[in-house]
This record gives sequence, C-alpha cells and structure tokens, in this order.
Amino acid sequence: MPSFSHEDEERLLAFMEVTRELNIRYRSASSFGSPQDELSSSLQTALDKLGEHITGEPQLFLPPHATAGGQQSNPEEARARNVRQLLWRELRIKYR
Repeated sequence: MPSFSHEDEERLLAFMEVTRELNIRYRSASSFGSPQDELSSSLQTALDKLGEHITGEPQLFLPPHATAGGQQSNPEEARARNVRQLLWRELRIKYR
C-alpha cells in the first residue's frame, strides 16, 4: 500500500500554495466569466478544499492573522507555514 509521509504532505502544501498564488495572478488577467476565469476559480476552490482536508485549517492559504506586537495567534500554525515557505524556496531552486 502506498504511503505519504508528513514531509510529503508539507512539500505538497508548499506546491499548492505557490500554485494558488500564481493561479490568482492568472485569473486576475482573465476576463470575468471567461473559461480561464471559471477554470481558475475551480482550481482555487479545489486547492483550498484539499489544503483544508490535509491540515484541518479552512483558511490555510490566507494571510496569517496577527495579534498585537506582530505575533501570530497560533505558534504551531506559524511553524507549519515557515516549513512550507522553506520547502517552497527549496523547490524553486530545484525546479528552475
């Protein structure tokens, strides 16, 4: 039976985050209601749902909420986001 490690999940989430950001840019360059706009909307929804399924966090790809002093409200969320950012940088270097 195939397995998918926690490291694989974090790598997938990093790719999904980058894909989501690029998709938003692509969608904003499309005409409203065009096939590109509709497909981009579907992709964003799918990425958000899969991210929530993996992590349990429905707003995973939205900017983190800050509290007074600039600290994030949940240190575990901040750690996970930092791991994904590091993996994203690693992947960008690897796949240039």
